[in-house]
Amino acid sequence: MKVVFNRNYRGGGTHSLTPARLAFTLAEVLITLGIIGVVAAITMPVLTSKIRNHELEVRFKRANTIVSQAIKLMENDIDGASINEVYCNSNADMKNFIEDLSKYFPGSYVDKESNHASDLGYKNSYWLTPNGKAGSPSYDDFGGMRTNELIIYSSGCANFAQRKMGFVVDSNGLAKPNRMGYDAFVYIINDNNSLNTVHGYFNYPEDNAKKNCDFSAESTSLGSSCINFALKDVFPNDDTKSYWKSLP
Repeated sequence: MKVVFNRNYRGGGTHSLTPARLAFTLAEVLITLGIIGVVAAITMPVLTSKIRNHELEVRFKRANTIVSQAIKLMENDIDGASINEVYCNSNADMKNFIEDLSKYFPGSYVDKESNHASDLGYKNSYWLTPNGKAGSPSYDDFGGMRTNELIIYSSGCANFAQRKMGFVVDSNGLAKPNRMGYDAFVYIINDNNSLNTVHGYFNYPEDNAKKNCDFSAESTSLGSSCINFALKDVFPNDDTKSYWKSLP
C-alpha cells in the first residue's frame, strides 16, 4: 500500500502529517486476487458437493414417503392381498404393475412396454452405477412411469420362485445424476406388502450388501443395496460416516 503525506508547517515550528492519497498498488491487488482465487478453488467444490448431497437426501426422503404411501394404497385396493401374488405370475402381470401403480400418481406418464430408461426421457439408456460408470439394463424391463418429481421403473419379479416385485425409484426425475445410490434406488416388495430395504433387491447378506453399494473406482457394483445404507445414513465403505455427507 502506498501512502503519500503532505507536510504543512505552522508557526512555532510544529507540523502535522495528513494523508493525501490512500490506494493499493497493482501488485498488491493481483496478490490479493490470487489468494482469493486459491481459497475459492479449495472451498467451492466442497461447498457445492455438500449442497448437492443435501438436496439428494431431501429428495430421497420425500420420494421414499410418497412411494411407501402409494404401495399402501395399492394394497388397500386389492383388499389386502399380496401384491406379489397378484403381479408375479407372468410378464404381462409384471407390466400391469407399473400401470396400476401409476393410478396413485395423478398426471403421470406411463409406458408399460418400455424397457429402457431413455424411453421416459433419460439421456442415457440406463442409470449409472454408484461409481459413475455405464449402467446396467437389469432394472427396467417391465415398464416405467414419469411424474412431476419421480421416475419409477418396474424391474419385474426377482424370479418366479421368489415372487417378489422390484422397482427402481429415481427421486430426482429426469435431472442428473441419474445414478444408483445418488438419486436412483432399488425397492422390493415383501409378501406382506412391506417394502424390503434391508439389503436391497436380492436380499444380500450384510457383506454382499456392502459390495453391491460400492463407490470405489474399481467396483463393479450395480447399486442394488444402496437404499439400505441411504435409509440408515451409514456409508457402506466406512460405517463410521454419514451416507449422505460422504457421497463422492
